[in-house]
Amino acid sequence: MGRGCAPHRRDRVDQAPRTREAPAPARVMKAKTAAIIATGSCLPDTIRRNDDPIFDYLNNNPGTANLGLFEGYDTRRVLAPGEQLADLMVSAAKSALQRAALTAADIDLLIGYATVSTWEMPNDLFTVAIELGLPSTTAIIPINNEYSNFNQSVVIADALISTGRATRALVVVGTNWTRHIDYKTPAAISIGDGAGAAVVAMSGDPALFRVRDVATDADPQYMGGMYVSADPTQPPIVPPTFGGPVFHLTPTGIEAFKNWGPAEPPRLVQQVLSRNGLSASDIAFIPHQTSTVLNQAWQEALQPAVFVQTLAKYGNMTAANIPVNFDVCAAEITTSHVALVGLGPEPSCNVVLLERAAPVSGA
Repeated sequence: MGRGCAPHRRDRVDQAPRTREAPAPARVMKAKTAAIIATGSCLPDTIRRNDDPIFDYLNNNPGTANLGLFEGYDTRRVLAPGEQLADLMVSAAKSALQRAALTAADIDLLIGYATVSTWEMPNDLFTVAIELGLPSTTAIIPINNEYSNFNQSVVIADALISTGRATRALVVVGTNWTRHIDYKTPAAISIGDGAGAAVVAMSGDPALFRVRDVATDADPQYMGGMYVSADPTQPPIVPPTFGGPVFHLTPTGIEAFKNWGPAEPPRLVQQVLSRNGLSASDIAFIPHQTSTVLNQAWQEALQPAVFVQTLAKYGNMTAANIPVNFDVCAAEITTSHVALVGLGPEPSCNVVLLERAAPVSGA
């Protein structure tokens, strides 16, 4: 969808047959509590396929370029010349607000992130606030925590609303990484652009998802293996000159991908499920999506009731993977529990367990 971003056609999920007894019943809401009351998303109109000339180097050097790690892509959405990331984020936000039956004047907290922003600071989230016409008193909080920006933003919004520090929060996360990747490096084949949004507010509706549990873990031994920075355009001079910031994947990052990536998310998800009396067969699993190499490892380890993945269609939307897929695949989420699983380049893993009292009728 382009900037108009009418409701998306629902995308593919994998559903496993349920083979165990019904899980412990989700909590029934007896009073208004913080909940995700609406979602929205927006993707650029431009579709880039695997045979696009921009991938010529990778296609002509498959053995060394892809490293056997970056697999599973067919198309991805990319910003066209003249389009800006803030445009996608504003459209995603408007979609969520419309579904929540709210206006910009109703929002007192804007939280999320634009990556990569026009400036290092202020983040383009402030541009989103201006273009939406949010009140000047709205708190704006950029969460620079790739690629768990959406997860952490929802958790913070939930906490602030639950304690009365905010009333209605708009969460917006967007990515334009197709403009910040070296197309001679392995990860380039995977990248797509997009934006997702959610509204968090008090509600007594038991069919809405709420935060039930959260967990995070990291492995500092791989720190520095993946990062975004500007590179010098020539040998050091005074003053130095730099190109635009791009994603870097070092040998240390490759080791993290191979050794940490397949195992850590399932381990942390299982830990969260265990302490909540749940099994993987009780959940819809919405993870960060990098490659079918990781998706297959996670599927085998967890075997969730529903595995949401749009990798072939949208590629790796980095920070926007989770909010976009949570929105476009909502109709296929038939469970009372959802695990949103973000990864970070440190590397880190973040799990947010959502629950609703009962699946939506007819979902």
